[in-house]
Amino acid sequence: TELIRIEGKIDYAGPTDMPVRGLEFHGITFSQAERYSWHGLTGWGVQHDWEAFDAPSGMVRLRGAEDCVFQDCQFVNSGSTGLRLDLHAQRNRVQGCQFAHLGGVGVFLCGYGPGAKDVNRENEIVDNYIHHIGETYWASPGIFAWQSGRNRIAHNTLHDTPYTAVVVTARAGLAAAPSTRECSSSIRNHEIKDEQRGNWWQREPLLHGRLNIVKYNDIFRVMRILGDGNGIYVSGAGKENRVQYNYVHDCPSKHMAEGIRCDDDQHETIMHGNVVWGMGGHATGITIKGRNTITNNIIGAPCVARTARGFISLELGSMKGTVVKKNVLYATQRRQNFFYQRRLYGSGAAPRLRDAEADGNLYWCAEDAERARTFVRAEQANGVEKQSRVADPLFADPAKGDFRFKPGSPALAMGIEPLDMSKAGLRAPYRQRYIKPPLRTTISPVGGVLRKPIQ
Repeated sequence: TELIRIEGKIDYAGPTDMPVRGLEFHGITFSQAERYSWHGLTGWGVQHDWEAFDAPSGMVRLRGAEDCVFQDCQFVNSGSTGLRLDLHAQRNRVQGCQFAHLGGVGVFLCGYGPGAKDVNRENEIVDNYIHHIGETYWASPGIFAWQSGRNRIAHNTLHDTPYTAVVVTARAGLAAAPSTRECSSSIRNHEIKDEQRGNWWQREPLLHGRLNIVKYNDIFRVMRILGDGNGIYVSGAGKENRVQYNYVHDCPSKHMAEGIRCDDDQHETIMHGNVVWGMGGHATGITIKGRNTITNNIIGAPCVARTARGFISLELGSMKGTVVKKNVLYATQRRQNFFYQRRLYGSGAAPRLRDAEADGNLYWCAEDAERARTFVRAEQANGVEKQSRVADPLFADPAKGDFRFKPGSPALAMGIEPLDMSKAGLRAPYRQRYIKPPLRTTISPVGGVLRKPIQ
């Protein structure tokens, strides 16, 4: 299952490892490794068993490594994950690589479990082309960061995945009683004080998935097989993760859940300057279940289903401290909802927009402008949205992915930042290398699945 392992001296229970440093790999193809077996892993799975903790599931594995580089490499046609950065992994860079036709995850950053040891951080995953992964383990994300922080995940192009494209999480149960549930065996109980087993604010120092920057990624045609997944997913992680200037679009699958989602036990996440457009199924644009910031995003026509929740979905907990400002919410049909405001489960008050700092947003319904006016008037009566407006934002050409504003757009007058999604995804020279000319279409010998092979 492993073609290469780069390994330092790991002191698993102790505070300090001795990493390997400075190895570089350029222009190498890694392929045809064995599928990883999950047998006997109770308690060692990571986030709903989307991958396994500290396991030999990747063709190439860094386990205790700093300042290593993988550039212009190919991770293709293999049974499990492409590249793992495990436990102690700092300042490593993965750039210009292709991850295609893999059984598992594309790139997996997996730190130590919740505790005091925070040594998986400051890595760069940039300008990579990730597609047709998770072909054996369908729940595999394209890029997966668990208990890993201060990373830069930027300018990647991800498409044709069975499940979520990008995941940032630190989910692990911290109950006082022993458990065999997912992630439980990774918890560093000897480093945890009893008072840190409470709510998110008490546990946050143990959640090392913080201060990540997920920006300028181009994500489309994800969620092709499974349900309840997203373009970008942040859950149970630490504070100040930034999801900004990403383009999540054209995901027609009926299984699509959300474009961008802050799930259970996630707070202090900043979602700024993203475009979420053209979601399928009953998909929501942006979902939060806690205190987070949603600013200057464009969310449009995420679905046509009558049962869809809304462009922005508030689903759990108080919205006190949440910020929802300067977003453009563009409905094409009157059946599409701007907001969903309802507790999905558990007891307590419903999450309401009126409890958030909500203002300066621009609403439009192309089929029925009065529907937008009715919504804004109702929220103004609740004490929010005082400076929000109802008007056509005058996009340049949304059908071609151009969401810049035409001269005279009310969005410009409202101080909403123009967004240029041509900057999302691979940059030169990687865009020319991987995206042009178009890949040939062939029939896979396995199950007759129509696919685009690696170039």
